[in-house]
Amino acid sequence: MKCKIFFLLVVIVFQSQLVAQVFEPNGDESEEKKVKIQKKPPPEQSEMAKWREDPLDTDELPFPPPKIEKRKNIFGDKSVKDGILSNMEYQIGFIAEGGTFNNGDLRQLNDSNQAAINDTDDRVSVIYSRLFLNFYFPLTETLYFRFDVFKNGFWGGDQLSGASTNNNAASTSVGADPFAFGELYLEDILFKNQRMELSTRIGRQFFEIGGGVANDFYLRDYLDAVTLNFSDGLLGTFRLLLIDVYQMAGDATIHVNYVRFFSHDNRRVRNFDGDVNTFRSGLVYESRNILNWKSAGSDATELIARGYGFFARFGAVQSTGSDRSNLGSTGNFADSDYVIMSGTRLTYKMPLPFARLSAHTDVAFSTGINRRLPTAAGESQDVDSNGISFSGGFVLGEMGNRATLGYEVLGDVFYASGPQYNSSGVQTSHGFVSFKGNHTGGILANRYWGMHPSSYVASNGMDNFEHNYDRKSGTMSIHAGTGFYFLTKFRAGIDWWMFVDTGQSEFWNNVSAQGTSATVTNTVLRAQERLGKLLGHEFNISLDYTHNEFWHLYLRAGILMPGAFYSTPGIRPDSPFGQDNFTGIQFGSKLVF
Repeated sequence: MKCKIFFLLVVIVFQSQLVAQVFEPNGDESEEKKVKIQKKPPPEQSEMAKWREDPLDTDELPFPPPKIEKRKNIFGDKSVKDGILSNMEYQIGFIAEGGTFNNGDLRQLNDSNQAAINDTDDRVSVIYSRLFLNFYFPLTETLYFRFDVFKNGFWGGDQLSGASTNNNAASTSVGADPFAFGELYLEDILFKNQRMELSTRIGRQFFEIGGGVANDFYLRDYLDAVTLNFSDGLLGTFRLLLIDVYQMAGDATIHVNYVRFFSHDNRRVRNFDGDVNTFRSGLVYESRNILNWKSAGSDATELIARGYGFFARFGAVQSTGSDRSNLGSTGNFADSDYVIMSGTRLTYKMPLPFARLSAHTDVAFSTGINRRLPTAAGESQDVDSNGISFSGGFVLGEMGNRATLGYEVLGDVFYASGPQYNSSGVQTSHGFVSFKGNHTGGILANRYWGMHPSSYVASNGMDNFEHNYDRKSGTMSIHAGTGFYFLTKFRAGIDWWMFVDTGQSEFWNNVSAQGTSATVTNTVLRAQERLGKLLGHEFNISLDYTHNEFWHLYLRAGILMPGAFYSTPGIRPDSPFGQDNFTGIQFGSKLVF
């Protein structure tokens, strides 16, 4: 027993000496600090203990989080980015717009039975919002980058938050991108001196013939393209559209792994050795002031000429381009359809003692071929794109002292030759074919129907549909309007349009002359009675209120009175057909800063 007690005392003394050696203070350290040092375990043990004891981390491996080496300047060029951001330009906009429309089919409601209701009840109300963000980055003195992004959505159903099936990729053939791009390009100045400049743009970009024309019916669109721009102080400006990839989503890319999840066109075309795309190229030349009068500033009288020419070649797209192979059933080749459009535009600006006048005029031609399968007898059924178009317009206005009254008077006319049908009622020409410009009309023909006043080059072929809501066929459109500005913030205006079809049918002219038109029962042939007749008149009134430099409110109301064109049924049961007035009203708010 004595031995055990002695051994225990030896162990206690030994441990006490060992602890005293390990935690012996250095001279002037206080007893309080010795206590703290004794109680504090090594840092590694402390972190490990906390990590193991945290009840929320019981499913994690027993080691601490990784140490973050860097939380700033992770790309190594923050100072450069700060300089870019200091020169960045931006624009943010928010639009909220509502509208209600009735009789878009030109037939009043007939509620006598269910079938009649289905055919005539087309009253609709629409409210939507749009957010757009535009950014422009000067990266260097010669390199620039721009992108515009926007998002649209209906009110209700949480569509703007992505909950609606209308915005669900699983239920839409073209995908459901959460946002869309307006422009997305880089621009680089390749060469520049005091007299000339050469630059290029690559990507999605806005392109037009130019000249400040309010409505350009020849080409005004966003292109996925590569362009070159050359400006010379003596020669003028050349804008070269090297290539516009107008239709690429139609290619069968399902086996191309790195793009197979892209949103795609639901009208894909397979085979034809991959020749299923549409490409466009062209050139716009802009002269200097021909008059060369050296008046100072914006008061200079100016006359500028523009010449333009464009070419489009179609692969075996779904609408056209594969007719001769029976949509690929008898061959693996494209028709090689094409369209060429060329023209000249003059723009004129002149200050007057009481106002300022601006005017423009265009003359343009188109040619091309839409190859189709010959008849059994070997006779050609090709449809050409030979046509002519002319247009002109003016704006005469004087803002004056807007605190009292300002005014403007405007007018314009557009003509494009329409489709031609032979004595058998077979189409032989599309007439004039543009490269897709503006719609014509007001809130009804333009915003609701989406009427184009000519056939045009579309991504899936030559669009020539004279009977649809979104009409694309030769038209003469005449427009006149006036507006008054008063009390700085208000504008009131009224506009009128008249539309006349310019198509011709030799077949219908013959049966009309012979008095046998009543015997024509074929729907397609009967619809040719419409050609060359009045489409209708549209009247709009507008009220605008500018609250300040950022916020603008507007109201539009319109009525479209159909002409004789729509008194005859079209070739489709759902196309406009009737003589009842089409009405609509729109109201909206636009904030831009």
